[in-house]
Amino acid sequence: MNRRVLIAEDDHYYQTLLVNFFNKNNYETVPVFNGDSVIESFIESSFDLAIISFNLPGKKGDEIMRIVNRELIETPIIIITADDSIEKERFIRSYGPAYLFIKPFSMDNMGKVIKRIFSKEKAKYI
Repeated sequence: MNRRVLIAEDDHYYQTLLVNFFNKNNYETVPVFNGDSVIESFIESSFDLAIISFNLPGKKGDEIMRIVNRELIETPIIIITADDSIEKERFIRSYGPAYLFIKPFSMDNMGKVIKRIFSKEKAKYI
């Protein structure tokens, strides 16, 4: 059974890059382009991982993370952003994402982080 990944990115370049990467690695992808669709997707389905751009149209990353935390959604979330300020990084990390990537980022690094996230998931149940 393939893992399901929600990819929320409004930049078509990054959306395509991420979808192609995950599809090539045998993940099922669900691409969305705004924050409201992220929440709808979490309500309608479950995911093994979510990759969410912090500055989506509609609900922003902080609103999404508040809802995820409040509803006790256990999906690991990777946040991506182009804002490399230390203040933004601290703000985003305060919501507890599994990882934070600053654009531009390496897909090799993304792959390593995902392997680490899923290996921790297995360890949780041993």
